[in-house]
Amino acid sequence: MPTKPWKEVWEEIKELVRSLKQVRTLCQKVPNDVLEVAEDRIVVMSHRPKKPNTPKPRVLKESDFRYVWGVLANNRVIVGVDQIKEVRGRRSIILAIVAQLPYVEGRCERRRVVVELRDP
Repeated sequence: MPTKPWKEVWEEIKELVRSLKQVRTLCQKVPNDVLEVAEDRIVVMSHRPKKPNTPKPRVLKESDFRYVWGVLANNRVIVGVDQIKEVRGRRSIILAIVAQLPYVEGRCERRRVVVELRDP
């Protein structure tokens, strides 16, 4: 099955995230508040920052999402965050956002994130 063009997917991601106040990661269920949706990025604030008591906004660039989408489109499934090393530190929340799309399924299996393209 051919996948949607990236530009269309990115517009759907931004529209979807604009409608949400918060996104939870798939396995750890960590809430991330949506702070901003811009043309080239989405900004979130994790309720569980890497360093305790030092929350700071995390910028998720369009290029990060494009990279993850490319891996998903090529493989049809991403099992574990190790498959998307180039977006280290942002992998779980990016996968959680992508999994919100109606043609993507996201779940947690044996403490590993699984994100899979669905047939339309």
